[in-house]
Amino acid sequence: MPRHTVGGPATNVGGFAAVAALALLAVPARPASAQVSGSIAATSDVRLRGLSLNGGGAALTAALTYDDASGGYAGASATVGDTRRFGTALLHHNVYLGYSARLGSRWSWDAGVSHTQVFSKVFKPFSGDYTEIHAALSTERSSLRLWYSPGFIAPGLQTLYLDANHALLATERLRITAHAGYLVPVGGNGGGLLPKARFDWRLGAALVLRRAELQIAWTRSGADADFLRERRQSRDALIIGGSLFF
Repeated sequence: MPRHTVGGPATNVGGFAAVAALALLAVPARPASAQVSGSIAATSDVRLRGLSLNGGGAALTAALTYDDASGGYAGASATVGDTRRFGTALLHHNVYLGYSARLGSRWSWDAGVSHTQVFSKVFKPFSGDYTEIHAALSTERSSLRLWYSPGFIAPGLQTLYLDANHALLATERLRITAHAGYLVPVGGNGGGLLPKARFDWRLGAALVLRRAELQIAWTRSGADADFLRERRQSRDALIIGGSLFF
């Protein structure tokens, strides 16, 4: 999403574009003027909805965002990373667009659509593309976003994902943020890819250094999906990274 943050850009993952994936909380707010911005982010792991795409290897993400004065926005990101057994590879890319506007002095709303392509050589069944639409409400320090996909990773696997974010501390130099997500199948079965609901959460901190940030986060994912059985996948992870904005 756009680089507007709670208390202060993807990730998911997502964000930073969500894609720095280390507690950058995406809360689009109506910009004062049209603006194009970009970022390059390095991270020690790439997680999508709490699941590692490369088994805990280092990765690099490039993102580009356009914010229009009318409230519209669009962007794209791509991530490459170390897959250990398979070398360096493209892990995923994402494009999105949406619109945001103010609701009084404190609240804003946001709606949009995104398309993501996932390439996971480590967990091959978790490879594919999906489109999502979302609606969100946010304040300066908090956001609540609901995503719907008619085919999450697998055709016919309909899902809802509730994404809640809050800035526990937000100063000019330091942000401490919390995230909680809940992914639940609501139709179809996608070949048993996601037989039951799963949660993920993250607690992170970011140190702001002019046009750069240093980030650290602890993340945990909940119930395993069928495609993870007998595959190495840590539920808990300490993720370290940094982002450069331009």
